[in-house]
Amino acid sequence: MQGTTPRPRRVGRLGRGVAVAAALSVAIAGSAASVAAQDDLDILKVGHTAEISTWNPLTSFSTEAQYMANIYEPLIWATPLDAETDFEPGLATEWSTSEDGLTWTFKLKEGVIFHDGEPFDAEAAKASIDAQRSAGAGASWIWWPVESVDVVDDYTIEVNLSTPAALDIVAASTYSAWMVSPAALEAAAEDPEFFETAGANGQTFGTGPYTLESWIPTTEIVLTQFPEYHGGWDEQNHYEKVLVQILDPLNQQQALEGGDIDIANRIPPESIDEVEAQDGFTVHSDPALFNYVGFLNTERPPLDDVRVR
Repeated sequence: MQGTTPRPRRVGRLGRGVAVAAALSVAIAGSAASVAAQDDLDILKVGHTAEISTWNPLTSFSTEAQYMANIYEPLIWATPLDAETDFEPGLATEWSTSEDGLTWTFKLKEGVIFHDGEPFDAEAAKASIDAQRSAGAGASWIWWPVESVDVVDDYTIEVNLSTPAALDIVAASTYSAWMVSPAALEAAAEDPEFFETAGANGQTFGTGPYTLESWIPTTEIVLTQFPEYHGGWDEQNHYEKVLVQILDPLNQQQALEGGDIDIANRIPPESIDEVEAQDGFTVHSDPALFNYVGFLNTERPPLDDVRVR
């Protein structure tokens, strides 16, 4: 996602993180530049409705995915709907499956470190997958076909399945597919509240471009650059910090029009045409990725009647 500022900017993985679940986002010209000048920092200000329900990347299964996707990374990234391929490399540079579909091989990127300084390698990837498939919460069930993860060499793993499955989709999931520091996984195994305590203290354990600087529940999240990010930084094209304010749609619209935020994740639907008609605003509409499932008891009245259903 790009803001219409005097110089083109993008936000590392933040564009992906904000866009994935946003039905609507609105950008206003000039605000980020004025904030940078005022605060002597390169800050992107975002209005969002997504709150944090957990800082645990193993069990996260809610709206904090917006932030997790900028702090943690998977082996594979899913691409936008109009992309030429369905997936692109994440922490895996390439991947393949055996002819019978029972073994997936992932070649891993070298020279990557976690936010806590731990190295990312095959052992770390195995530890992350094993921890998530055994978490028993969140979306851990997506790994159900996996029987074992084997370390082939320092930067290669093989994932063995009980039945052929599309493991590329699993490895690119927004939930339960993040690579996490092995030291953090060990600490969390001893202390179930480890990730929550760390989040409250602004500590994260991913390989993503941003780390958590601070968090005020129901109010704001501040992300800041991870200096050793393996993707590199360009001060002309990347934001140094991202300030996310938790606001309802109407307050997002007011903050946007007042120049207090640069991007609104959501504004009232009835205001879309009005905002789009104003100079300096760009409206982006994207398909939502959320599917909601409802279960009906067809054995009891009145839902036993197909006309009622």
